[in-house]
Amino acid sequence: MSKRIDILNNRLPVGYHIATWSPGDGVTRYRICPDGQDYFSTSGMPTALGFRAAETMVEAFAAGWHASHDAAQAMHDFDWALERARDVDAIITADDADRLTDAAPLEAPTHVWRDAARAIESGDVARALEILKGAA
Repeated sequence: MSKRIDILNNRLPVGYHIATWSPGDGVTRYRICPDGQDYFSTSGMPTALGFRAAETMVEAFAAGWHASHDAAQAMHDFDWALERARDVDAIITADDADRLTDAAPLEAPTHVWRDAARAIESGDVARALEILKGAA
């Protein structure tokens, strides 16, 4: 594998790699593929023409993947904090938990989920509701 391909692969999230095809016209084609797949098994995936375009594609893909992963983790942390506060620590009631769940906008930014989780962990239901409703 070339040093250029290694550079691109090192920027990708785990589970993805760069596959290439050089048809002989002087322009190498690059695709981001899930591990276990090659260039030709991922037809329909975006293709970058040339190394500079591949760098841009990899940076955009990695940024989007990390943002999506961070948001999913923040929502999971919120759910966990809510469950723990209700069922384990008993610092909020089931009714409070329902109100918080109903107020939680799914499209809220990551920081909203994290701030609401912290408020829940401290038992401050009013603050958690304020955070969630402010994001709606």
